[in-house]
Amino acid sequence: MRYQLGPCVLACFLTGLGLFGQQPGAPPAVPPGMKSYYLVLVTAEGDAKRLVLSPEGKALFAEHRAFVQGNLETRKFLVAGPVTDVSPLSGVAVAAARDEAQAREWEAEDPLVKSGKFRFEVHPVLLQTLDVLKYESPK
Repeated sequence: MRYQLGPCVLACFLTGLGLFGQQPGAPPAVPPGMKSYYLVLVTAEGDAKRLVLSPEGKALFAEHRAFVQGNLETRKFLVAGPVTDVSPLSGVAVAAARDEAQAREWEAEDPLVKSGKFRFEVHPVLLQTLDVLKYESPK
């Protein structure tokens, strides 16, 4: 295990050095093989996660699943899914937006968010390129 961890730690350290030398406010340089994405975190307000058990909640979550599926099909989201523990964090997605404003614009249309029972955060991230991912719609 320690032999596998060493190269990973070294790669993170070297990536951090490259990012550390950037001017304040300047976007970080994108290392080779990596790409800028936006991590979308959807969080339940209060006990809104329990809504899924009610008829109103079932309809809302059906709309939400259609929203997510549409964004996966159009490659606005490259990966997305629910968080299955009891924490307020309800879902995550990786958005392939041109900037944070566009990622926020996309997620603001989520029926869960529009209901006022869920909120979201968007964080810029650098990840290994996800261009190879292919979404296949469930049958």
